[in-house]
Parts: sequence; structure tokens; C-alpha cells
Amino acid sequence: MTTGDTTSATRPPRALQQWLLGSLGTLLVLLMLPVCLLLDVPVAGWAIGAVAVLLNRVIQQTVAWFVRDASLTVVLGAMGFSTVFRALFTALALFFVGAQIGADGDRPIGFDRPDLARVAVVVFIIGFTVDAAIETIRRAADRERLAAADAPSSVTPPQEHLA
Repeated sequence: MTTGDTTSATRPPRALQQWLLGSLGTLLVLLMLPVCLLLDVPVAGWAIGAVAVLLNRVIQQTVAWFVRDASLTVVLGAMGFSTVFRALFTALALFFVGAQIGADGDRPIGFDRPDLARVAVVVFIIGFTVDAAIETIRRAADRERLAAADAPSSVTPPQEHLA
């Protein structure tokens, strides 16, 4: 039996680890399908929640990709606004799954399916919360590197003198 460091060949690549860790909420939602089937809840509700989690993850990664080379302030601002608006639009979408709104004589909007909305909301909250928590922890752990990359260099390049 040998102890010590394992070689890099036996460890999974860091990019794969980062992707799996960042997608843990989305993967957890996929693992919730058998639980939903076992509890006999509407699979359509699970699917709505799972699609909402997946779309949120894709949009979050797209925004992160677009601001990858920006200053720390721009990155944090873009990610913050993205999180707020993704949550808002998802909440509205889930609201219209469960409710139906319209005055007498108007064409109502919404699906009036609270049974689906309840399941979708629970699935979404679990997946979104886990994804957001892991992303927050990951960014907090990476803040020194981001701040150092954003700070102006204190070393000035040598200037050539013309004589």
C-alpha cells in the first residue's frame, strides 16, 4: 500500500471537476426524477422545474462567458443583474403555470395548473439554490485572483532615453 500524492493522470481534469461542481444543482434535479416518480407527483411539473433550472444554468454560463475578460466590477454587476432577472422571469413563468388571470369577457392568460406549479417550484428552488450557492462559494474562493487581475500593475516598464 502506497501513500502520497496521486499523479495528475489518475485525477480528473480540473475543468471537468469545475463543470461538475458548478452543475451540481442541475444534476441534483435530474436525480429528483425517480423521487418524483416514486411519490407519484406530476412528471410534467418536474419537467417544467427541470427546464427552468437548466435554462437558468445556460443563461448564467452565457453571461459569465461574455464578461470573462471584463473588470471585476463589470463581472459582479453582470452576474448580479443576471441572477435577479433570471429569478424574476422564472418566478413569473411558474406563476402563470399555476394561475389564470383575466377579467370577465377577457381572454384569460395562464395555465391554471397549481398542481404542476407546486412541483415545478420545489424542483426549481432546490436546483437554483444549490447552483447559486456553489457559484457564490466558487467566486468567493476565486476573488483574490480576480482582484489581482483587475488591479493596475505597480511595476512601471522601463523607459528608453533617446540621446
